[in-house]
Amino acid sequence: MPKGLPACAGRDLSISGMKRFLLSLAIESLSPIVMAKITISCSIPVDDEEVIEFLHKYVLQSRLGAARMLRMGEKGCFYTCSLYQEDHARVSRLIRRMLAFFESKDIALTILKIGGQDSWYEVDPERRDPWKIAPQALLALLDATPDGGVQAALST
Repeated sequence: MPKGLPACAGRDLSISGMKRFLLSLAIESLSPIVMAKITISCSIPVDDEEVIEFLHKYVLQSRLGAARMLRMGEKGCFYTCSLYQEDHARVSRLIRRMLAFFESKDIALTILKIGGQDSWYEVDPERRDPWKIAPQALLALLDATPDGGVQAALST
């Protein structure tokens, strides 16, 4: 968004748009896990054709783009998504498949999590530790429900 414009300039200011915005704020305030955003990257630079093909097939990146992101290591985020949207089941299956694949290749991942109303621009690329979560914590987030409970794990 251009500097100097109010934060609401990019929002739908119609009555229905404002109702959706207010509802999303109310829902997010109910639980700390609702509407989380995550990114996934490799913790170290990776140059592996099998990994490039995996990202090309499942994350739908070009082979060149996937290779470039993998070579960047922790700064080369190859997957970003919001959790607890209408496509949560599909996203959960994909993330579980990614975690299992990278674990089988013995490649450590850097997973960052922010709140649904937060911006990735607020994350300092040189100081990512406050936002890092372990793969096990991400799996727990995928199993959690917006009311703070736990649902049955989704199969891959």
